[in-house]
Amino acid sequence: MTNPATTDPRSACPDCGTALAEAPGRTVGEIVECGACGSAFEVAALRPFTLIPFEEEEK
Repeated sequence: MTNPATTDPRSACPDCGTALAEAPGRTVGEIVECGACGSAFEVAALRPFTLIPFEEEEK
């Protein structure tokens, strides 16, 4: 059986494909960084665990 954390596009880094698993205590709006390539994502939803690319606002 395939591990859903590695095949679900909502929880995989779109830049390098590394699985970004949900961790206890994560909150919507939290910024998560991919440990493999350094890309940043915002937690958009917890169920299902969904990440969106994080873009810093220009000041």
